[in-house]
Amino acid sequence: MSEPNQQNQTSDFQQLIDTFTNRIEALRLSFGVIIETIQLSQNESDKNLVDFSQKFSSYEKTDTELKISMSLPYDQLSEFKKLGRKSFHHRLSAPIIKRNCIISLVSEFDVFLSRLIRIIFYNKPEILNYLDKQISFKQLLSFSNLDSAKEYILEKEIESVLRESHTEHFKWLETKLGFNTLRKFNTNVWQDFIELTERRNLFVH
Repeated sequence: MSEPNQQNQTSDFQQLIDTFTNRIEALRLSFGVIIETIQLSQNESDKNLVDFSQKFSSYEKTDTELKISMSLPYDQLSEFKKLGRKSFHHRLSAPIIKRNCIISLVSEFDVFLSRLIRIIFYNKPEILNYLDKQISFKQLLSFSNLDSAKEYILEKEIESVLRESHTEHFKWLETKLGFNTLRKFNTNVWQDFIELTERRNLFVH
């Protein structure tokens, strides 16, 4: 791995951060549009179901209660079920989309972290010297050059880091970069971040 100059280091990090923040912002905007669209569709489907049901409903009001009865012709049963299913599915949509958005947000962070680790290694190649990774002689012979072997070790290290919890991700970064302030920003923000990642893990496992 060749030693990059300071300008390239700054450019690599800045490009990575810009890409990550732009993708998160895109998710935020699209989430709002999707939820609003679902809400409008849900309101419409609920109204259609109520309007259809009212045509076959009768009401009896007393001093203490309101009785509603419905007499549905058999030939209208299929349409009633269709409208009911559509209303039900719209009500399911919003929770599913919210869950998938959390999954997408954390996935974007994991991609960002993977690329960040790669840039760190390329800017600080000496870190590779302290990795406790072993490869067999057979594997070593399969590499065309030393850079290929380094790339293999790098990929294994990235995989190893990503398998850990997000708290461990930050600990790894602190250890490799030589400072311990990554988890010491706003306490509520840190707790929200960890809760978000744990919820994502529950959703996908």
